[in-house]
Amino acid sequence: MDLSDDEPANVTDDPTPHDDFDLHSVLANLSTEAPTFEKILRASTKFHDSHRYLINQFLLEPTMMRKKMNLLFAKHISTVAWGLHPEAFMRTQITPEQSGELSRSLVKTMNTTDGAVKKDFRPWRFVISTDEKSPTEYVTMTGCTRNSSIISEASSLTKSERALFLAILEEMMCEDGTCKMSWIHSIIQKEPHKITGPKCDEFMTRMARQKYFTLFNPDIVEIAPRTIVELEPWLRATMPGSLKICEFCRRIISRPIYTAECGKCHSLSHFNCFKNATVLSKQDRMECSKCNETLTLDEVNDQIVIKRTSGVARVPSRNLRQSTSIRARSEDKSDNDDNDVVAKIEVDSDEEPGPSRRVPKARPQVYLFQMIPKTCTIFALAGCTNSGKSTLAKEFQRYFGTAETTIINQDEFYKTEDEVDKIYHPAAVTLTEQGYYWSFDEKEAINIDQFKERILQESKVYKNVIIDGNMITEMDEIVELCDQIVVLTLDFKTCRRRREARTDYVPPDTPGYFENVAFPAYLRHLENARKRSRTDPKITFIDVSGPRFENKSESIQDFRRQILNDHIKLTDLKIEVGVVDQLVSHPSCGAISTFNGVTRDNHAGKKVVHLSYDCHDLMAYKKLRGICSEVRKELPDIKEIAIFHRLGRVDVGESSVVISTSSPHRKTSIEATGRLIDLLKDQAPIFKYEEYSNGETEGVKGVWKSNIEDCKN
Repeated sequence: MDLSDDEPANVTDDPTPHDDFDLHSVLANLSTEAPTFEKILRASTKFHDSHRYLINQFLLEPTMMRKKMNLLFAKHISTVAWGLHPEAFMRTQITPEQSGELSRSLVKTMNTTDGAVKKDFRPWRFVISTDEKSPTEYVTMTGCTRNSSIISEASSLTKSERALFLAILEEMMCEDGTCKMSWIHSIIQKEPHKITGPKCDEFMTRMARQKYFTLFNPDIVEIAPRTIVELEPWLRATMPGSLKICEFCRRIISRPIYTAECGKCHSLSHFNCFKNATVLSKQDRMECSKCNETLTLDEVNDQIVIKRTSGVARVPSRNLRQSTSIRARSEDKSDNDDNDVVAKIEVDSDEEPGPSRRVPKARPQVYLFQMIPKTCTIFALAGCTNSGKSTLAKEFQRYFGTAETTIINQDEFYKTEDEVDKIYHPAAVTLTEQGYYWSFDEKEAINIDQFKERILQESKVYKNVIIDGNMITEMDEIVELCDQIVVLTLDFKTCRRRREARTDYVPPDTPGYFENVAFPAYLRHLENARKRSRTDPKITFIDVSGPRFENKSESIQDFRRQILNDHIKLTDLKIEVGVVDQLVSHPSCGAISTFNGVTRDNHAGKKVVHLSYDCHDLMAYKKLRGICSEVRKELPDIKEIAIFHRLGRVDVGESSVVISTSSPHRKTSIEATGRLIDLLKDQAPIFKYEEYSNGETEGVKGVWKSNIEDCKN
């Protein structure tokens, strides 16, 4: 039984569960000849099952990277339609220009019927857009409706929320694509967008989750590409004189900071459009289409740095919301005067309609939305490839609540093949066409800064953020953000069987990659995590090679319970008994029983100076979790269990092991704690070294003992 997402429930551990079915022999009969780009491009122009497959993927991920869309289509058409080897399409060599051509062809085909306006009803529209803060191109699946009603229909907004959304959008377009939360809090006190503070918090959280807005700090809201994609016609009709338009693509500019600006006529263009133009023209400068002024790429980069520091000028607001804009400007001028801000908020409220009734020393209202960053829990699932990290992440999301929990996958932040290092392994010379492997299993293959920024962004929106990835413990920037990290371990045989059964890797494994690159990298990462865990209290381990249940769903829930309710830690640090007791505290429990084993100064007539403990960490973690399971079967009323064992030197009087349990009544808890320490001493592979003060005179300085030997004595 496996935890892999692609395997059904009730699967046994037999490596060949389908009689004589052999995946290697099946793949060996498939052609590995690379399809030509021209063949893939021709297939993209005719709507068929591969396009339907893409649409199904977009239903799960409405916005995805353009390159990922190309890979998904090429893989499906080559394997399903043409019956080629799953890795065959990866041998096709294409240029960035050809990649863009394929993307445009796919979008055109899915939006039309054989290149003409579609006659049959298709409730979707695909748009290629660029994140203005980065050169990354995305494809967004949106509705057919080309006006603002799509927001109300898709998000089920109330009339007031819809009015608030449009007011925020207009404020963003008048500014630099951002809006202050303090301004939003001021306008929600008047019609037509009057809502309560908690409702405002819920609304902003929902819109950020749906990718209409982006939050990078508690007081600034930024516009997201999806908003421009869906509402560009409405914006052009509503704000024709205020919009900034790119001179290259003629689309709306929502973030003027990230633009190329002509120094003479001040015309603007998207940075990505300007950069692409320099690439196509094979030069580092371009002439303005209006005044023929020359602008270089270095000058544009300098402009962006200056504008990010000083900001951009505000666009005049329309008459429709002139009073609102005046309030916003007034607040901007008086940011340092708290009393003035409070006065302006109170003047606009229904409860305090005039300045004569305001309370001078009133404190500004604090909204829940501003408190989210302080209450978010960041939980990481790290460890072996194919260990079930994504499956467990979904289980935790279900358990904690999907509305309050989001999942961030490390795989979203991989660099391209051109950016990662190459591994010239001897096996790659004979097993691969290119003669090398791409190093996708080292942290250098990850855009760590983008990964970190995404975590910080989502932590402002959700109560729980779950991140999963096989290299999390290698990235210091990510580790320091996490509240808890669980490393999932797996043996080689099980891991290889699961990996071979996976068919959804983009790009797919090249021959020999798992044995020569992926699993050796996992072993290195695991050893680094083991060393780190001895001094980092947030890291623990769980072996997922052998689930205790045949049913997949039961096993997933069992692993979730082990992670949340069995607190196991092997550490070089001093054990704080109060911290351990706090871990097992639970509102439904009236009893906490704790055993605190300390180092004494004598043993068998010898004077003990200190003890030293050591173990094989992963074996010990596995055995201790098994002990917890055994006690839970005997005493099912136990709620929480904590076992902390000291490693390294433990001086006289210091705690070497602390075990704590909680239950509704004292009898169960006391019995469980006693049973746990007995089983630990009898079974746990932990070794103790006793050093004696008079050992040298007697010929024995110290003695190593296992737990079992110590029990017999």
